[in-house]
Amino acid sequence: ADNSTMALSEHATHVGGTLIAGGITANARGMAYQANLLANDWNSDDAEMTSRAAQGLLVSNHSYGTQCGWEFNESTNQWEWLGNDAISTQYDYKFGYYDSQARDWDRISYNAPYYLIVKSAGNSRNSGPGNDPNRPNNGPYDCIPTYSVAKNILTVGAVVGMNNGYVNPNGVVVYDFSSWGKADDGRINPDICGNSLRVY
Repeated sequence: ADNSTMALSEHATHVGGTLIAGGITANARGMAYQANLLANDWNSDDAEMTSRAAQGLLVSNHSYGTQCGWEFNESTNQWEWLGNDAISTQYDYKFGYYDSQARDWDRISYNAPYYLIVKSAGNSRNSGPGNDPNRPNNGPYDCIPTYSVAKNILTVGAVVGMNNGYVNPNGVVVYDFSSWGKADDGRINPDICGNSLRVY
């Protein structure tokens, strides 16, 4: 694992616990509670993924991504526009865009066919100040950023937990922040959704 404070962040720790927590507290047992977890930050992720896949790693989680469109800057306590006005003053082209990072991840997956990269769809939908006359809030569609639209990975969105499990499509509610596709090339995204907010 990396010697990184990022590997000890609240978000990374919660995701890690959801995956592999041993159940010391009975209600907090992870889905693969007897598995081992390798925690890394996102620096050098391509090289680390390639190396680990060659060693037999079967799955990795990447719940981080490119910041696009409107993002809230907590240090300045204000919304910031991250788009490129030379391309569009109203829409960030990076949403749905198959960039070089997406291509690199697809190559990693192609060359390691038993290795699955699991990627967050992002939390960009409906983000924005809501009152900018020139730029609408992100979404509601086509707001999955860059390498989250890679073709050979599993992109995951967020749905409200269903206490009684899945019954029918009408019972599935996607959180209003969870990014939706489609990708710019027409593919449907995310590939799958799961319970993701206030997971104990």
